[in-house]
Parts: sequence; C-alpha cells; structure tokens
Amino acid sequence: MALISRRPSLTQAMWIVATAGFAVAYIFAAIDISGDLQKRKQIEMNQELSGLTVTIGNLVHELQRERGESSGFLASGDPAFAARLSEQRKLTDAAAESFLAGGAQLIASGQKLPADYEAAKRKIAKLPDLRRQIDAATIARTDAVSSITDLDTTLINLVPHIAETMNHAPTARAALRHSLLLAGKDLAGLERATGTAGFAVAAENGGVFPPDVLARFNALALTQETLLDAFALTATPELAAALDTMRRSSPSQEVARMRQIAASGDPDVILGVSGTAWFDTITDKINALKNVEMASAAEIRAQVDAAHASVTSGTIFHVALLLTLSALAGIMVLLITRTVAQEVHATTTRLDALSHGDIRSPVPENRIPDLAKVSEALSAFCSRECARQAAEEQEEALQRRSGKGIERVLSQVRQHDFSARLRLRDLKGVALLIGEGLNTILSTAEEVVAAQQARDEAAHCEALRAREREAELQAAAADQIASIVAACSRGDFSARIAVDGKEGVFRELSLGVNGIADAAASGLEQIRRSLAAIAKGDLTQRMNGEFHGLYAEIQTALDETLANLSRIMNDIEEQSALVARTADEIRSATDDLAMRTERQTETVQKSANATERLAETVQGNADSMDTGRELTRQLGIHAENGAKISGEAIAAMEGIESTSGEMAEIINVIDEIAFQTSLLALNASVEAARAGESGKGFSVVAAEVRLLAERSAEASKQIGELIAGNVREVQSSADKVRESGLALNRIEEATAEVITLVERVSGASQEQATGIRELGRAMTEIDTVTQSNGELVLRTAELMDNLAESGAHLFELVSMFRPGTGTRRSAHGERRVAAE
Repeated sequence: MALISRRPSLTQAMWIVATAGFAVAYIFAAIDISGDLQKRKQIEMNQELSGLTVTIGNLVHELQRERGESSGFLASGDPAFAARLSEQRKLTDAAAESFLAGGAQLIASGQKLPADYEAAKRKIAKLPDLRRQIDAATIARTDAVSSITDLDTTLINLVPHIAETMNHAPTARAALRHSLLLAGKDLAGLERATGTAGFAVAAENGGVFPPDVLARFNALALTQETLLDAFALTATPELAAALDTMRRSSPSQEVARMRQIAASGDPDVILGVSGTAWFDTITDKINALKNVEMASAAEIRAQVDAAHASVTSGTIFHVALLLTLSALAGIMVLLITRTVAQEVHATTTRLDALSHGDIRSPVPENRIPDLAKVSEALSAFCSRECARQAAEEQEEALQRRSGKGIERVLSQVRQHDFSARLRLRDLKGVALLIGEGLNTILSTAEEVVAAQQARDEAAHCEALRAREREAELQAAAADQIASIVAACSRGDFSARIAVDGKEGVFRELSLGVNGIADAAASGLEQIRRSLAAIAKGDLTQRMNGEFHGLYAEIQTALDETLANLSRIMNDIEEQSALVARTADEIRSATDDLAMRTERQTETVQKSANATERLAETVQGNADSMDTGRELTRQLGIHAENGAKISGEAIAAMEGIESTSGEMAEIINVIDEIAFQTSLLALNASVEAARAGESGKGFSVVAAEVRLLAERSAEASKQIGELIAGNVREVQSSADKVRESGLALNRIEEATAEVITLVERVSGASQEQATGIRELGRAMTEIDTVTQSNGELVLRTAELMDNLAESGAHLFELVSMFRPGTGTRRSAHGERRVAAE
C-alpha cells in the first residue's frame, strides 16, 4: 500500500506487473510440485509395501517346502526326509526373519499394516513348538500339514490387504494378481504333501492309494489349476506366456502323468512311483512356478519403480523448468525495464533541461519507436529555436552596427555637420531604410531625429513583449510534457496532453507523447487481462491487437505459454480417459470371474450334498455287513456243535436241514446287500460323470465299491452251492450218516471261509464309509477355498471402483481449465458413455 500511495515509477510499475505474473506462475508450479512430492512419498511407501509382498512370497515358498518335507517325514519316517527337513527349516527361519524385519521397518516409518500381519507373527512364533512335535512324531500328519497351511493361508491373505493400502493402481492390481499366483502355488505345495503321503502309504499297502487321500489329492489339483487360470486371465502377456511355458515344461508334464497314475487305481502302476520321486518331481514344478512368481514380483517392482522414476523425473523437470523460466523471465524483465527506464530517463532529463532554457544540448536517440517520435519532435523544436535565436542575434548585431553609424551621424548633426552620410553597404533591412532616410533628411532638424528614435524604441518594446509571450507558451508546453512523462514513470498511462491551442512543433510533440501513453496503456492492459484469465483457469485469453517491438515479443511468448498449458491440460484429460476405460475393462473381467466363481461354488456345494448322501448309504451298508458277520459267526457255532453231535445221526440231519435253511436265508440277505451295493456304486459313477472334472474322485471310489459288491455276490454264490450240496447229501442216503462228521467238518471249514469273506466285506465297507467322509471334508475345503476366491474377486472389483473414482476426480481437477483448443474430450463423459 505504501508503494502504491507513492505512485511508483515506470520501472517499479513494470516490476510490479511482472511480479504478479511470477506469483501466479509460482502458485501453479507450487501446487504441481507439491502434488508430485506427495505422489513421490506415496510411491516410496508402495515400494516398501511391494518389497514386503515379495518377502511374503519367499516365506510362503519356504514354508511350502517345509510342509512337504514334514508330511513325507511323518508319513514314512524316511531318514532322507529328516535330513532334508533340518536344512529346510534353516531356510524357512531366514525368510521369516526377513519378513518380520520388513514389517517392523514399515511400522517404524508410520505405515499401518493389516491385522493379518499380527496374526502371522503369532503363528510364526508357534513354529518351534510345532517342529518339536513333528520331530517326536507326537502330532498327526494331517494336523501338522494343517498348521503350516494355516500360516501359509494367513500370509497369502495378507497380500490382498496390503494391495488395498496401495494408492498406485497398477501396483495394487499386480499385487492382487500376485496373491492368486501365491494361492495356486500354495495348493501345489499341499498337493506335494498329500501326494507324498499317498504314494508312501501305497508303497506299504501293495500299491493301494488311500481313497480319502486320493480324493483330497484330486481336489487340490483341480482348485490349483482354477487359480492359475484366474492368474493367467488377469496377467500381462509376458506373465501369461511364462505361466504357459511352465505348464508345458517337463516337470509339469511329469506331474500330470503321476496324477493320472494315482487316479487309475492300478496297484502295479502306482508301485512304480515312490513318495520321494513324486516329491522331487512336483518340487521341480513348484520351483518352475517359483520362477513365474519371481517374474510377477519383478513386475510389481517394475511397476512401482517406473512410477517412482516418473514422479521423480516429473518433479525435477517442473523445478528445472520453473527455475529456467524464472531466470529467463527475470532477465527479460530486467533488460526491458532497464532499456525502457534508460530511454525514458534520457528523454525526461532532456525535457527538464529544455524547461530551464537549454535548447542547444543534443537530444538523445531512442530505440523505442514511440519514444523515438518524442525525440524527433524534441530535436526539431530545438533546431528551430536555435535558428530563431541566431536570427535574432544577427539582427541585433546589425542594429548595433547601424546604431553606431547613426550615432556618429547624429553626433555630427549635433555639431551642425549635415554633410555626414551613412555607409549603406553595411546596412540591411530597417537599418538600410533608416540609413537611406537619414541620408535624405540630414538636413532635418534635431526634433525630427528625436521623434524617429522614440518610434524605434516603441517598436523594440513590442518585440520584447511578443518574445516573452512565446517563451511562456513554451514553458507551459514543457511543463505538460514533463507531467505526462512523470505519470508514465509512475505507471499511470491515463493522463494525456491537450493539443487544443497548440501549433507547430508543440502540437507534434504533444501528439507523440500521447501516442507513447496510448501504446503503453494498451499493451499493459492486454497483459493484465491475460494474466487475470490464467489465474481463473481460462487459457483462451490472448493479447488482442497488433503490437510492435517489445510488446510483440511479449505477445508471442504469452501465446506460446498458453498454447503449451492447453496442450498439457488436454494430455492430462486424455490420460484420465485412458485410466477410466482401463478400470472399466478390468472391472468387467472381474465381474465375469466372479460369476464363474459363483457357478463353481454352486457345483461344489451340490457335489458335497451328493457325497453326504452317499456316505449315509455306505454307512447303512456297513451296518448291514456287521449284521451279516454276526449271523455268519453264529453259523460257525452251529457247524461246530453239529460236529460234536455227529453220533446222533438223525438229530444231526435235522439240525443240518434247519441250519441249511437259515444259511440259505443269510445268503439271500448277502446277495441282496451285494445287489444294492452294486446299484449304489452305479449311481455314484453316473453322478461322477455328471460332475465332470471334479467328479474323478467319486468315480474311483464307485469303482472300488462295485468291485467289493461283485466279490460279495461271488462269495455268497459259492456258499449257496456248498449248502445245496450238503442238503442233497443228507437227503440222498442215511447210509452216509457215518460220513456226516466229515461233511460237517467241510461245512465248518466253508463257514470259516464265509466268516473271513464277510469280515473282509465289512472291513471294506467301513473303509468305504471313512473314505467318503474324507471326501466330504475335502469338498468342504474346496468350497471354502472357492468362497475365498470369490471374496478376493469382490475386493478386486472394489479396487477397480476406487480407481474409476480417482480418474473421475482427476478429470474434475483438470476441468477448471478451459484450453479452448476445440479438440479436448471429457474423460468423465467417455466413462459415462462406456458405462451406459
């Protein structure tokens, strides 16, 4: 306010206008740079979070290896597993220490981690106790595997939660995709542990793969491939190609072959695969899958590193550009103000000297066109004034010479010497006339000469008064010019010189000064209007009109600046539209994946219900076989009693007939049970065929049940034939009573065989019931995993919505600017059309 109240000079006014422009530019630059610095800080935090994600993948990998070694050790007790397990635990501990150190570093830097991190820490702390139980073989294999799997699941679930805290959308998407790969790889580890145990048990049981283990084995393979398919669907072309290469590698093909061997149920073929061979082969596949995981982790690092480099380079570019433009603009303003100030100062100094009567000093030359006109007018005025003064001086000299001659003549006249004459060749103008008159009137009296002198004095006084009036007009004009120049030096270009009543050089000089003020006021007003529009976000305002010299250069620089800003705003809007379209495409893919996951969940639930009903039926069969076993045992008791009383032939015959009838009924019951069991096995096979890939386990179990039913029917048929032959022998002849003891012995032996067969059938039924229960639990686990996949897909969809909202917010920020290029398109409008 103090500076304004003092009416700043022209230099100060130009610096004030330039400073206002700098202030607006610095405000926008500060906002831009502040946003870049904030993004850089967030990207650096994302770098640390992505590093923790990679560390989680390494820890999960080592835990999977330890889980497989532990399962093989508990299932077989092989010393080879014990030695490898000890080495693997060291690798797991190193990975756990790296994970805990990374989490502690993030917490120390102020990053809040999900609750799963604390849960993972607690479970890692329980690992030593679990390992002691495994070493002492005081824990079941399934419980040990379940404990390590629970820790793996917690760690894998931590990855999507970490992704939710990332504000860089590409990195968050890569982390979510990485969690799918980790989940599939974890299932591969479970498959390794399950297959190792299954092949190890099969080696001890004559090549028979336990049904419950086989069902879980098949379910893990199916779910694993589903997760890998989901990863491939959302992966980049490079990662999808790496996964496809892994699937076509020899370890993966060998694993597929071993899966088919396990599913075939052929004991001879199964015996050809050892638990160690399966473990080593699938470990090679998991290692290949680990390479894909490392590529995925590298992609996460590349995403966040690229974002960090982009933000850093953008910040450096903005700062460098701001400093460079500030320096150039400062130099330009300094040169312009110095040039204008020097020119104006030289002109005002010369005008001030003119106001004090100095008309002979040289007029400075001005390079500014408007000021050059003032200098030309001032130079012309000084030249004319010098010529006028020279003429006056010459006239005064002539008058002085003529006066001396007249005095000489008059002196002679006073002496009454009328013979004297003036020399006319030395006189001009009035003096010549006077000389001629004097020469003609020398004889006139002294009174006539005195009257003539009085007239000459009166004319001289009038000339002096005229010169005084002209000097006053010159001083007034000089004062007006000086006041206008002083107002311009203070930044006030509104004052003008009135040209009314002025003529000649003063009129031209006044018009030149007014022209300078008009040009300066017009140019500065255009600059002020453009800067005010920029401050409001309007980039369409230009300096209108035709300018020359410095103002033309300012007009060109301002137009180029506004064009560059408009182009930058259009580029930002195009990127906003691209972000919105990408988010919509990913959200569509996620919705499709969610629908397929929901259908898979429904299929798994139906399979679980069918398995539950089958378990109830098989349990009923097992109960019936228990009853048959009890009846067969009673049959043996009767046969033994018949052998003891073989001496009582007739009574023994009757007892044999009675016992034979009871045995026939039992055989009928056994036949009926075998027939019903065969029907159930057939129904199970049909349901397995309907279930497709997920029903392979049911198909194997149904085949085993059908085989048991056929064996039961064959045994009952043999028993029926034995009983029929015995009855025929009893009825054929009483003479063979003496041979009844031998017949009873044969009956007793046959009964013992029946008891053995019935016990086998009963045991097989119990095993069948147990296997189906295990199958039910496996289906439940598959259902749980599928639901987890659905939740993961939903979280992905939420992140895509957040990304779309961020793109819309970016468009709203940019929309405050009006580039006015006529080519820009609303990113929000594109997104709305795509949504419709």
